[in-house]
Amino acid sequence: MSETVSHIGKLTKISVKNKTTEQFVKEMLKKGNIEMKEYHNDIFDCLTNTFHGLYFYHKKSDTLYRIDNRELNLYDNIIIADKNEDGTISYQLKYYNGGASFDECLNEALDKMLS
Repeated sequence: MSETVSHIGKLTKISVKNKTTEQFVKEMLKKGNIEMKEYHNDIFDCLTNTFHGLYFYHKKSDTLYRIDNRELNLYDNIIIADKNEDGTISYQLKYYNGGASFDECLNEALDKMLS
């Protein structure tokens, strides 16, 4: 059943060290003995679906984040992301989940922040 949901949280960029984001995620999946399923679009989809609510991949910036999330109960749509002094990104999302997903709204918030 669809309903309006609200999230507030913080994104912390994950350092992939001297690797590409793709190499880093492949290693994470391998260490966890996690295999891609036929319904996963790619390794990033596999990671974020397997660890739903723990990791977020922003395709446009090729950046992997750790999610610190809390769901709220509000009445208006809110899609906001702000960069913090410590390099993390705070976000606040409130949306009807019958029309959008958490990842879609988080992408929109980061796109707005980066533009």
